[in-house]
Amino acid sequence: MSPEHRGPEEERPRFMGDLATLESRLSEAVDPDLEEEVMTRLLAMGLEEESAGKFQIAIREALINAVAYGNLGLVKTPGVTLGDYAEELEALAAKPENAAKKATLELRACMYEGKPAVQAVVSDEGKGFDRKNVPDPIADENLLNTAGRGILMMEKFCDRVEFSPGKVVLTKMIDKKENPPENDRPAGE
Repeated sequence: MSPEHRGPEEERPRFMGDLATLESRLSEAVDPDLEEEVMTRLLAMGLEEESAGKFQIAIREALINAVAYGNLGLVKTPGVTLGDYAEELEALAAKPENAAKKATLELRACMYEGKPAVQAVVSDEGKGFDRKNVPDPIADENLLNTAGRGILMMEKFCDRVEFSPGKVVLTKMIDKKENPPENDRPAGE
């Protein structure tokens, strides 16, 4: 069910402290209110707007993968986009064995290579996967295949990506402006 079609009794994913819990529905992973809250938190944690926007895209892709592949067990057919699986994802979400599965997103401050950073930990109830088995989406033979594009964005927009069964940890260093605006420079410069 899309966010705009939810009734008042249906909660949207919300943070409790640093943790957001999502139902196993694709609409939860791409909920605009969740994305706005994530962006607000990333900016508050010190990421610059462009960096936060790219990191948010990586988080969104990790959430989509957690719901679709981790919790619901979607098996993709080469050349078919995730959007083509809407009915199948709804059917998978309605199965009794999937109905109670949750995905979580935790945002936390950390140090990475001795510098301040932000981590997003996305967890699901799936078995995990072997990253080496995901085809390189930019290899000539895979250019028309949509598999692996979300992982590619995660790896492109993050300083570190760690996959383990049922979890992905995304790390982004906090950018410091090299040339702050005149009014942000210490006096005497």
